[in-house]
Amino acid sequence: MPTRTLYLIRHGQYKHDPDDPHEGSLTTVGRKQVKRLARRLRGLPIHAIHCSTLRRAEETARILASEFPGLDVHPVSILQECVPGVPTAYSDYIARQYSAEMIRDGERQAEVAFRRYFRRTHGDDRADVIVAHGNIIRYLVCRALSLPGRPPTRSWCWQL
Repeated sequence: MPTRTLYLIRHGQYKHDPDDPHEGSLTTVGRKQVKRLARRLRGLPIHAIHCSTLRRAEETARILASEFPGLDVHPVSILQECVPGVPTAYSDYIARQYSAEMIRDGERQAEVAFRRYFRRTHGDDRADVIVAHGNIIRYLVCRALSLPGRPPTRSWCWQL
């Protein structure tokens, strides 16, 4: 049976810009972080790089792609930042940080991403990179481990 490997990568450090519809660019430190990661990944049999359409994720993906000549970057909106579950203890903080739309539609968006990427491969082994954001990566990892993607109680910790 062929193996599917997914490398889930959070974008590098960035400078948030609330006036930018793509929410800001990588900082100098963020670019250095990603260049170091790209060197670490060099030589792995990567078949595709998928990323969020937000600038910081696309910049991260393009820097990573520089170590894989001929490999295209595939930006998709379902990998954008979202809030797939709000623990009660953080509800006020989340409400200040994210739009009502991100909170309302987050779980649906994250589930669509999970079903798109977390599936069997057919034919040969396949390894893909997914460059996204912390909240959606948390959801994807929880779902892959059969843990709830939505925090069930106030005391539930977002960390594994």
